[in-house]
Amino acid sequence: MKSTPYYVANSPNSLCRGSASALNPNFSAPVLPAFPEYNPHAHTDPLEAFARGKILILENIIGQVVKEIEERKMLLDTTIDGIDRQMCELNTALMAVAPWGDSPSTLGDPRRRASLEKDIAALVAEKRHETTATWKDIAGLKSELRELFREYLDERRKQQVMQK
Repeated sequence: MKSTPYYVANSPNSLCRGSASALNPNFSAPVLPAFPEYNPHAHTDPLEAFARGKILILENIIGQVVKEIEERKMLLDTTIDGIDRQMCELNTALMAVAPWGDSPSTLGDPRRRASLEKDIAALVAEKRHETTATWKDIAGLKSELRELFREYLDERRKQQVMQK
């Protein structure tokens, strides 16, 4: 994933990274081809019209599944960017409370540092969960896509046999 820098918490010293899709207003999702509409009266042979209609339906469903996969990926990018921004803000606050990393000497309340570290750990866990859940969701959609594509190819073969 290509990343571009952005600043967080109005601090010029706090530089974090994010994906280009969330930060680039010119980013657009891939455009899927438009499928022709089914017209049952376009063919004289009813069997051929039925086969063509089924193929068009499968093409539309395949296009929808591909679009859903792309939407899931974009949603994951947006979610991960939001989590990364929150983590960056918390890391910036943590550096203000404990500027020397793991040093026991802190500025202010040590409970504040512990709270920030706990929040960061929770965001890391949430990021891992979101990534895993999206992977599972996309894997299911890809499985469905493979099955639809097999069915589509079978229908195309049947149509070719009928035309001969």
